Amino acid sequence: MMSPATQPSTVPAARRAPTVVLIPLFLALGLALAAGCGGEDGASGATTSPDPFRHCLDDEGRVDCDRPGCSAHPFCGGASRTSDRPTDGPATSGPPTTDEPTTDEPTPTPPVSGVPTTDEPTPTSPVTDEPVPTIPETDPPPTTCAVPDLTAAAPDAPVVRSCTSTVRLVAPSASEVRIIAQWQDFDLGTAPALDRADDGSWFLDIDLPPGEYGFKFVLDGVVEEALPPDVPTRWNGGFENRNLIVRDCNLPDARVLEARSNDCAVAASILLHQPADGATVTTVQATVRGVPVESTFDAATGLVQVRAGDLPHGKHTIRVTATDDAGRALEDGLVFIPLWVEPRRWTWQDGLMYLIFIDRFRDSEHDSPNPVGTPVDGVPAIANYMGGDFRGLLDAMREDWFDDLGVDILWLSPIQQNPDGAYDSADRQNLFTGFHGYWPTEPRGLQYRYGDREADADTRFRELMAESHDRGIRILKDVVLNHVHEDHTYVLDFPEWFTAEPCVCTSMPGPCNWDTNPLFCWFMEYLPDLDFRNHAIVQQVIDDVLWWITEYDLDGFRLDAAKHMDHVIMRRLRYEIDRRFGHGGDTPHFYIVGETYTGEDGHGLIMDYVAPWELDGQFDFPLLYPIRRAFIENGSFRNLAERVAFGREQYGDAMPWMSPFFGNHDIPRFASRISHPAASAWEGYPDPMKQGLGDTQWNIINRTSLAAAFTLTQEGIPLLYYGDELALAGAADPDNRRMMDFEPFLSDAQREMLRRTREIGQARRAHSALRHGTWRELWVDDDLLVYARDEGGGSVAIVAMNKGARRELDIPIPTELGLDGVTLIDLLGTPRVLSVQDGEAFLGINDWEYVIWGTP
Repeated sequence: MMSPATQPSTVPAARRAPTVVLIPLFLALGLALAAGCGGEDGASGATTSPDPFRHCLDDEGRVDCDRPGCSAHPFCGGASRTSDRPTDGPATSGPPTTDEPTTDEPTPTPPVSGVPTTDEPTPTSPVTDEPVPTIPETDPPPTTCAVPDLTAAAPDAPVVRSCTSTVRLVAPSASEVRIIAQWQDFDLGTAPALDRADDGSWFLDIDLPPGEYGFKFVLDGVVEEALPPDVPTRWNGGFENRNLIVRDCNLPDARVLEARSNDCAVAASILLHQPADGATVTTVQATVRGVPVESTFDAATGLVQVRAGDLPHGKHTIRVTATDDAGRALEDGLVFIPLWVEPRRWTWQDGLMYLIFIDRFRDSEHDSPNPVGTPVDGVPAIANYMGGDFRGLLDAMREDWFDDLGVDILWLSPIQQNPDGAYDSADRQNLFTGFHGYWPTEPRGLQYRYGDREADADTRFRELMAESHDRGIRILKDVVLNHVHEDHTYVLDFPEWFTAEPCVCTSMPGPCNWDTNPLFCWFMEYLPDLDFRNHAIVQQVIDDVLWWITEYDLDGFRLDAAKHMDHVIMRRLRYEIDRRFGHGGDTPHFYIVGETYTGEDGHGLIMDYVAPWELDGQFDFPLLYPIRRAFIENGSFRNLAERVAFGREQYGDAMPWMSPFFGNHDIPRFASRISHPAASAWEGYPDPMKQGLGDTQWNIINRTSLAAAFTLTQEGIPLLYYGDELALAGAADPDNRRMMDFEPFLSDAQREMLRRTREIGQARRAHSALRHGTWRELWVDDDLLVYARDEGGGSVAIVAMNKGARRELDIPIPTELGLDGVTLIDLLGTPRVLSVQDGEAFLGINDWEYVIWGTP
């Protein structure tokens, strides 16, 4: 457990790192997410004050400085900042320097909506001297919430389910098509023939009991071998086959016809299908975010309509349950329709992802004499439980830690129950615990240690999900499907679900090599490997995974160890998630990002698992190596730019779904590679970022902030590893998972690194071109890199970074960017601008400096 000297319980906002530099960017974004359509705060129900600059936002969420009263907006020049760096320190990017004189005077800060006013004089804009609008003390005027229209037409009569399944194949060149299947023992001699339809396709109608059946087509006497990757499959007797999924026609079912949301309401139409045995659906109940709402049910047609308005911003999932007159529920249990009420439609590419190791993030009971869960005896502290919990994460969220960073996606380390004992580490020299979460012992149980004295883990996790969704934050659950711990209930009850003998993975040549036998080697002898060629475990795991989604309203998954699993489980996962939750309309996409640990040339292996029918994207390991080479080892920016271009070519249309990163939980910390590249994973060297602010610290800050500026302005969904915003120390695993630091115990060096990271994250949030624009190289040499993110329509961001001596040069700006005569503003908040004239822009940039500009 952490001592009070290093881990606060709940830090008041006033004691956190100064956020003056962030306020203008928040206002630039117009993020009044707490103000719902009815003027109610989603978390507390309290009335909120209007944002005085909200009228300055255009339809795309950008600030229009020409609108009345908007000249005082900080994004229109209404605020400026200077570096906190001492004048005699080493060169640093800070906020970028200018040729104008600077001042040590503090920057005035305009008021923020929702922050209580004081008796201090009304602030004025430092640029225009116009009064900054104050927050009205009266309640906001009433608003009218328009619930989205539902236009789906009802059928003339109730839809009754059919017990007939149809298999179909498009094979225009075949003269005969038959089918061999599990229900007839794959006997070619009795293979039934398919009929040809009017459209030239082949089909077979068949009545089978509910279940899943493997089959293959036989075209002109030849059994098909290569199966299409976009169809459900299963294994039978060592062979992969197509999978015919026969559902239970004697249970009621439902289909979502339309799902709509806007900035204050949600609505959906659902068509109930009656059981084939003549029963009738009689009871329908609907909830929105767990609260019963009115719904209409037309028994004559089976059409259900659900509407809810005056909702605060956040996630408002519709759940519909129904039973027939025989007391039977829907076959899937419920209809689950996730919907978001937001001022603008959010996509995953808008997000900045943040990886949290829950046990190492924040301990809400650090000063408790009787905390929930204690360390395991005999295990080194760095590999033991340290007490991080859900309430600690909630405390940080409520202090705006993630919002200040521009983070709106949280990838949580595995949250399932893990063993309490001690086990060998991979080096066989030390002991380890399951503090990391990757050794599940239960399929659906939460780690009890993540609760606290006042609330258990389940209660706290539900609170965390609600708070996250109120704030517009999406939650990714880390899903471990490749293996379980030997104490898992499935190991005890179903030993046949696992590969037969332990074959511990190794980098050495042989039958247990990580790369040559990834599907069957075990990570450790106490981590049995699931055999997804046994279809029973596929079905069970899918049921478990879907349970987590509907039970806690999750938004996406990070899939651990993708390359170590058979494609059958990932494709079935995508199939079922799309079937159950992909209703189209305004329902969000359920994001699945995989982890395939590979080398710099591993693009092909990564793409083996990326497709519309499998994973959306993966973490961009191939880009990790040139990032670290460029910013840690003084490698050439030319090589880095080449690797970015090569990756874009290899990933193609999947590029926006990839996740670039410069640090994670499986590799030495970025800061450690700078200052202590040879440090031991078990010795725990002192963190230099806690030891003053000298040359060593500036070196770490400069290199890390440049890497952050690069990574967080790349295409895709960038990842920030917890602690990297502070340049947290840590050698290899487990040292790279040290306890997080917070105010009031941050050092000056950590505060400077945090300030920079927040600025970069807010710049990304402030300009859509940094999230959606295409990457385009403008200038590159060994030490200077300049590139654009071009969204089209004149929305462009330009990023420049220099790790050599000061440079002054004209940067060619392609005509097709449409920037001639345009002046771009500094998204990091300084008055520095970039003017484009006659196809060029003059750039003056210091050593270890980065600048991020964007079109107004």
